[in-house]
Amino acid sequence: MSGKKIYLVVQGEASGPFTLDQVNGWLTQGSVKQDDYAWCEGLPDWGPLHNVLELANENFARFSRIRTVPKRKPDEPRTSLIAAAKLGDLETVRKALEKGANVSTRDQHDWSAMKWAATFGHAAILLTLIEHGGDVNERDNDGCTPLWWAVGGGHMEAVQLLLDHKADPNAANSSGATALTWAATHGNREIIRILISRGAKVNHSDRKGMTPLMHAAAKDNRGTVELLLENGADVSARTVSGVTALMLAAGRDGAKTVRYLVEKGASVGARDRYGRTATTLARQKGGSSTLRLLKQSYAFGYALAIWFGVLGLLRLPSFEEGAFTTIFEILLSGSLVYAAADIARKKRMGWIALWLLAPILLASLFPCPILSAGYNAALIAILVISIGLSIWYRRQKAELLI
Repeated sequence: MSGKKIYLVVQGEASGPFTLDQVNGWLTQGSVKQDDYAWCEGLPDWGPLHNVLELANENFARFSRIRTVPKRKPDEPRTSLIAAAKLGDLETVRKALEKGANVSTRDQHDWSAMKWAATFGHAAILLTLIEHGGDVNERDNDGCTPLWWAVGGGHMEAVQLLLDHKADPNAANSSGATALTWAATHGNREIIRILISRGAKVNHSDRKGMTPLMHAAAKDNRGTVELLLENGADVSARTVSGVTALMLAAGRDGAKTVRYLVEKGASVGARDRYGRTATTLARQKGGSSTLRLLKQSYAFGYALAIWFGVLGLLRLPSFEEGAFTTIFEILLSGSLVYAAADIARKKRMGWIALWLLAPILLASLFPCPILSAGYNAALIAILVISIGLSIWYRRQKAELLI
């Protein structure tokens, strides 16, 4: 028996052959699990690893009898079809279909030949199954379609083939996740582009209210976040508990993703149902750079807009929650001290930047309700002049401060 080879399916990938000693060693280490799908030479079908090992550990004579049974099972075409679809054996798939195998039949794990072929990216087998009546929108027990599994495996050719044969890009599984949700989670931008071009809804939310953008932000995948926003993703969307993409990125300590979301208009002051902000989550994570960025964006948006020349940072909570809240956050977070120190350290705009900032801070500290219209107009004028002077000063220095 020691000479027999074992094949494994771990995390959606078929691999092998391996020796019995290798597999037993991995089980001991925890690298593979008892319920992982496996197959051993001579057995008629795949099954859970523990079942395969029970047969593999028996004496060679018993194993030989199993292998050399002259009469095969009545459901041989079905068994051969599913096993061949797993292994990418196109010729056996064709023969099984010619013998009358039902393309829609499923194994004991509720996996059809279509699902196996999509999972492993066997595009030629998928096409053959479709030509023999395979349903591109069939669902397994979790509501997932073949497209969902092809996307999860990153199989571009299989994804395109399924979409070409009318696979629904917006089909959701039992959790409400679509193929685009899965692609965003894995950060596969090429597949994301294909799905969007075929009508995938960029702002679809699952049962928890998570959008593809949120899944990408939670993985701190700046490139995917950028792609989704370029294609109309809502930066302000919330989950059922009020969480935003910015909060998820902050909780991951993704400073680059956080800054990009803020530049695109994400509200730093937004709170979830538990009262947490992105700053709260960044503090819990312990990410100093992300926390500093969020504090400055929240309480010092005007200063950062002038300093960095990024107009997106003008989205201040003062417009949403009142000037007092903004100033309170400045004093509470210590951002004023940091900003002054940082300005002095860089020595490029020096005290000019602080001078430009002073009127805005004073205007926020001493609001005048009676003259609100003129007061607001003056504040806007100061802001415009400040930004203009800042841009002029930059050009004089011929250096971008970022």
